Amino acid sequence: AVGNSVYETQISQCIMDGDTTVAAASQPDYGIRFQTRATDNKISDCVISYIKTAGVLIEAGGNSFDGVHIYSLTTGNPTYGFQVNSTGTTISRCNLDGINNKGVYVGADNTAVIGCIFYWPTLISGSQAIFVATGINFTNLIGNQWRGYDSNTAQIEFDDESGGNLPNI
Repeated sequence: AVGNSVYETQISQCIMDGDTTVAAASQPDYGIRFQTRATDNKISDCVISYIKTAGVLIEAGGNSFDGVHIYSLTTGNPTYGFQVNSTGTTISRCNLDGINNKGVYVGADNTAVIGCIFYWPTLISGSQAIFVATGINFTNLIGNQWRGYDSNTAQIEFDDESGGNLPNI
């Protein structure tokens, strides 16, 4: 986890790898976790693999991610690639492979997801590339692609005020 005191830090060319020899339930919860005061950081050209809950959990604003590859293809799949819970996050040119639930969960305003590739090598029922939660404003989703098994249904969903989903927007 990246602690609360990290501010304006750049992390580049890194590998955060869970242990492929242990059961999925024993994998780490997060590859990177930005806690509430870890703001204005940049992560680039990193690989995060074999994580149980989220490749990246974002609880602090103003962070950006570029060229991050999150995957888990053989030992369970993470629930989220990016779980965005704070404003001002930019995610660009990232690859997310075999994510179990949401490639990017957008739970905060002012989030941009730009030029990312979402890939499912096998069918994972109910998965979406990008999910935008109820009441979220100012979200930019530009030039993203989804590939692999069942690419027609695992795309973008917006949660509306009544709690329903508007599929394939």
